Amino acid sequence: MIGYLAPERANFLEYDLTRMVYELANPAKPVVAVLGDLPLMGSQFNRFQPFAVLEAMFQFFDVRFLGGEQDRIDDVQVLLLAQPQSLDEASLYAIDQFVMRGGRVLAFVDPLAESMQNPQDPIAVAGGQAIETLEPLLAAWGVTLTRDQVIGDQRAAQRVSAMVGGRQAVLDYLPWLALGQPNFASDDIVTGELQRLHLNSAGAIEAREGATTSIEPLVVSSPAAMAIETATISVMPDPARLIADFVPAGDPFVLAARITGPVRSDGAPDGVETGAEHLAEATAPLNLILVANADLLADATWLRQQDLLGQQIAIPIANNGDFAINALDNLAGSEGLINLRGRGLTDRPFEVVRAMEQEAEFRFRAKEQELLARIEETQSKIRQLQNEEPQAGVILTAAQQEAIEDFRAQMIDLRQELRGVQRSLREDVERLSTWVKMINIWAVPVVLALIALVVAWWRRAHATSAAPHAG
Repeated sequence: MIGYLAPERANFLEYDLTRMVYELANPAKPVVAVLGDLPLMGSQFNRFQPFAVLEAMFQFFDVRFLGGEQDRIDDVQVLLLAQPQSLDEASLYAIDQFVMRGGRVLAFVDPLAESMQNPQDPIAVAGGQAIETLEPLLAAWGVTLTRDQVIGDQRAAQRVSAMVGGRQAVLDYLPWLALGQPNFASDDIVTGELQRLHLNSAGAIEAREGATTSIEPLVVSSPAAMAIETATISVMPDPARLIADFVPAGDPFVLAARITGPVRSDGAPDGVETGAEHLAEATAPLNLILVANADLLADATWLRQQDLLGQQIAIPIANNGDFAINALDNLAGSEGLINLRGRGLTDRPFEVVRAMEQEAEFRFRAKEQELLARIEETQSKIRQLQNEEPQAGVILTAAQQEAIEDFRAQMIDLRQELRGVQRSLREDVERLSTWVKMINIWAVPVVLALIALVVAWWRRAHATSAAPHAG
């Protein structure tokens, strides 16, 4: 029974109805075990509100949360690793043997998990610890993750509001990515129907030398991307400085991938009993989907809250939830609804305007940062001269006064040049906006008027030609 059909979810009606039929036809749900430190059930910082993706998981899967030391993982179709930062040796071995027995894994491992940041202690941002914890498993699976770097993408950067030169500005933030269909593997069922994916501070996936597994990219950056040190953005990031220092690598980075192939176990760690059932080789090829980001599961990354009749409704602006459920469906072997997910989004950006903003951003932002640095240097020189100790009863010598005036004149010129650069950041978009307004206000009515005149002339001509025959 559907209690209410929200107009905002009109694009998802086919999916919602098909999902209900699917649930009735498939009452036995695959078992998904969740292991990790990502607060999927919520935390004190969001009033213990569970992530929206968890609700979708409950609809399609029998979800079980694993806590504490794991001796063995059984009766599970898919193991979901969600930013596991504090796994003990026994649990790592249990995961290793789960894979050796043919178990399938979906792993979200982030070099900078912003969704786990403590607002009261922003310095203590969860990051590379999860990668370090999983290092023995990643090595056995033939992959490596960037631990101290995130990927910034010029073409996919999201717009944010930040202070630049003492003024509020809207500009690109390179580590926050809004990826589109060109970034997805179109021939893979997990990503083939997706339209947009939002990733915040994602890492990169690479193959290890001598690996027996193969990497099939699911989500990649554009070639106009670069690796950014997490230390530069973990506390008080400067979006303008990131743009000014941007140097594209020229090759895309792999952000999410399917890892397949034969794997071997490195054995149990010291102090962990193996037992008679220890498997040194996998009974089936590895089937792992690895995502170098965990923030994509957080609501703030892909949902927009709207108030409807006093009730909060979550409207998707990206397909993050679809991606996670698709991956679980695919690994669990149930793919009935994958082709219906990801077809509709409520957020449709102005792509031409977006491209113009990005072009202007990277054309002028470096110059803006250079001018701001020169202004700060000039102000420092003025303060230094004004603070010098008086000598021989003279507060400021004539040379000092002349130098101060010269510096002030230079600063006025620099500020004028800076205003010109900041105006250049907006002029192309404002010019397009003016043309669009002119077309809407004048061109359309003029065209309609011309059509009306043509129709009126045709009718009069037709009536005149028909008049003699009527006589």
